[in-house]
Amino acid sequence: MTKKITHHALLLTVFLLSSCIKLFPEASTNEKTILLELTDLKVDKAKKVDWQLLIEKPTAPSHLNTSLIAVSNQDGTANYIENAQWADDLPDILHTNLIDAFIISNKIMGVGRSAIGLDVKYTLHVDINDFELDTSKEKEPHIKISLTAQLMEMLTRKVTMIKTFTTTLPVSYNNIKSTSQSFNQALETVLSKIVVWTLSAP
Repeated sequence: MTKKITHHALLLTVFLLSSCIKLFPEASTNEKTILLELTDLKVDKAKKVDWQLLIEKPTAPSHLNTSLIAVSNQDGTANYIENAQWADDLPDILHTNLIDAFIISNKIMGVGRSAIGLDVKYTLHVDINDFELDTSKEKEPHIKISLTAQLMEMLTRKVTMIKTFTTTLPVSYNNIKSTSQSFNQALETVLSKIVVWTLSAP
């Protein structure tokens, strides 16, 4: 069975490879966009530094390089939540949130998406490995986010640190509000770890 993903109907169904799962049966027309925003970022353990940071736009596999919200099932195939989407393509949203996370920390001299106006010591690059709602039957439905961060010296482009950060969070996806809250909570968990880790560099 195949279905065309549209953006103008009620958010009712996730279409997987050979079955349909109904989600958000009471979703209204003004609940189609899930926003990723940092409202409770905890970075108290971050070290204060006197250097500045350039953050490159994150990279993502093709199925995540989109504004559609990915859903995975037990055989590893990826589909999308029908009629729901991020406010922008996921790499662009994550880029903004990464910058915001360092600004919120108030532990760094300067951070931006461009080196203009900055005396950059390090460049941070992030690969998006997973960013999805996992509905595998043998597992409790959960949000999975996995990001690999590389910190490079600006002048030499030498990678000084690299680490993968992963979090999973059980989710009750009976409505879009709770799903949105779970995505945001999982993202804040991962980004707080990335901030603390990055600022541990000398």
